[in-house]
Amino acid sequence: MVDVSFPYSKREREALKGSTAEEIQRRLPEARVVKAWNHVHARHLTDPEVDGIAASVLIAGDDQAAKEAVFALARDMGFHPVDAGPLKATRDLEKLVATMLFVRLGPIRVLSRD
Repeated sequence: MVDVSFPYSKREREALKGSTAEEIQRRLPEARVVKAWNHVHARHLTDPEVDGIAASVLIAGDDQAAKEAVFALARDMGFHPVDAGPLKATRDLEKLVATMLFVRLGPIRVLSRD
């Protein structure tokens, strides 16, 4: 299960005990939840290249096989997949999205050796 959501209102964020991905995992304990694309603007989902460089997609989850499947999907879509850590890291990803929305930051590219 790929969680692409972001709780937009402060009330929604405060109601969660963690992140949306963690809430999904609590409600669906057998699911292999991975958070991805929640920081990508809709207009870049079908055209992830910016100035000839693939935009990064930050991917977090506890199940490595599920993350590998999402990495492959990201590559197939033209994105640069980045392992953002375990599911608990999605709390920080949601904070990042809030900051990106506040400063109107566009697509990102994570610098890496890959």
